[in-house]
Amino acid sequence: MRRHQRNHTGERPYKCPDCGKTFKDFSSLISHHRIHKGERPYKCLECGDFATTGQLRYHQLTHTGEKPFKCQDCGKSFATSAHLLRHKMTHTKEKPFPCTTCGRCFSDRSNLFRHQQTHTGERPYPCWHCGKKFLQRSHLRKHEKAFHNGESSEGGGGLRLGVVQVLVRNWLGIYLRLGRGECWPPPVSS
Repeated sequence: MRRHQRNHTGERPYKCPDCGKTFKDFSSLISHHRIHKGERPYKCLECGDFATTGQLRYHQLTHTGEKPFKCQDCGKSFATSAHLLRHKMTHTKEKPFPCTTCGRCFSDRSNLFRHQQTHTGERPYPCWHCGKKFLQRSHLRKHEKAFHNGESSEGGGGLRLGVVQVLVRNWLGIYLRLGRGECWPPPVSS
């Protein structure tokens, strides 16, 4: 019941220590954390591996081309209801997510989150080849293609990390977070 109530209150008490993204429930945080650890346990039978069931479900629509969610205003169709909702804001110009630092408003939480990182200087996506850090995962991938023969730091784009490498990388991340006074798993705020 409490988890359901968070749908209405907007409460998101679970925060990822790697990138700061917040979640309504702990299981979503754990699922999200697979992305940072390079774990991809869900498999598309046609082409690849994914970190979450949601990513896999969304990806599978690329094979079918199905776009069942249609905008009543302009007729454009979308693969997910979330993408339709985001699109509808282009018609209303609604931007319900304000930055608490500068007041700039955004149409979705992910763009607000990315913007807030510009204030903090946080760069949560490190290159495991050379140590350079990036604000966005897409910037890390471009860097890897340009400077490291496309080998992925996350274990998903070409380079497959062995068990020992993943463990060392995970322990290094925990060590670095503890050195900054952070802890894992993050405490539950009420």
